Amino acid sequence: MSAPQGRRRQFSVETLDSPEELAAVAESWDVLAEANPTPFATCDWLVAWWQYATRATQCVLLREPGGTICAGALVQHRPLRGVRGAADVHSGDWGVVAAGEHERDAVWRQLTELAHPVGRLLLPALDEPAVTAVRSALEPSGFHFVELGRLDSPAVGLPASYDDLLAGASRNLRSQLGRARRAMERLGTLTVRTAGPQRPLADDIERFLRLEASGWKGQEGTAILGSPRTARLYRDFAAAAFANGRLRLLLLELDGALVAADLSYRIGPRTTLVKTTYDERYASLRPGLVLRGEALRAAVEEGSTEYDFLGGPDAYKLRWAGELRPRRQLLAVRGPWRVEAAYREELRPRLGRLHRWLGSAMRPGRPGQEDGSG
Repeated sequence: MSAPQGRRRQFSVETLDSPEELAAVAESWDVLAEANPTPFATCDWLVAWWQYATRATQCVLLREPGGTICAGALVQHRPLRGVRGAADVHSGDWGVVAAGEHERDAVWRQLTELAHPVGRLLLPALDEPAVTAVRSALEPSGFHFVELGRLDSPAVGLPASYDDLLAGASRNLRSQLGRARRAMERLGTLTVRTAGPQRPLADDIERFLRLEASGWKGQEGTAILGSPRTARLYRDFAAAAFANGRLRLLLLELDGALVAADLSYRIGPRTTLVKTTYDERYASLRPGLVLRGEALRAAVEEGSTEYDFLGGPDAYKLRWAGELRPRRQLLAVRGPWRVEAAYREELRPRLGRLHRWLGSAMRPGRPGQEDGSG
């Protein structure tokens, strides 16, 4: 359904109510997504995620007078809780796609209207440009922002050659990379390949998923295969990304056995690491390090100028990374919901400190501590 907007905006607003409707405009949508080249803004991910989601989801779409799509956002709307960005723990980023600043501000205004009269927007996994944009768009309308969380994701700018990348790494890293590779080669034939037409993609995806479930994630119940819905999400995403030429499934094999694998995505100048895994029986040989070197080599040779590790600042990422890219979760509120902001900013931290103090005070002291000794 669509409704014309006022002259000031010169856009029409359309609400898509199914993933099939979003898939029908994927080509136009993904042109906008390339302005912020993350897999989680593309239809490859969003259509698969929408099919996997359990809460009611909708897509807000803006069109120019001639019908060209110029902005959009995938959200979840609950009448008593406002608007929430359509993302979860599997989504490395969330945000709006737009042809320019005017279009971006217009879609943010549309989301505030969707949230009316509640006046509450929960905005997950925003990168720094998105944080700046949403504040610029919503603060003049009286919205107050609270930061609920932050994750600093390592990233590295890629030079023109892999040799240049290695030259910029530490001597210790270069030495460990060489030793790990030679140790694996002494055990058998070491091969690195990218999933492609030489064998069915589904076979390689299943090998990747089984390997991920074979280690600690499987034991803790957090592996992709631990949930049929999550497994479907990644299978559908990988199939769509492969069909569009954006999937990079890199496989490290020793005598034909899979010992490590990366599921990555390339759009625009950026390669993004979505998931990685290795066979923990070979942990002493450091197959993950060997694979990381090969993944970065492949990204450089393909012409990528950025490599985004996603996730938190793990040590294996920081050895390569040249910067940290913050992703923030923001709560935007106005009207009665400012009470929630006050609670989150002031009262809850105080209650947390009080809880910790009470716990410490009621915990029996160790011998020798009460008199200041020990």
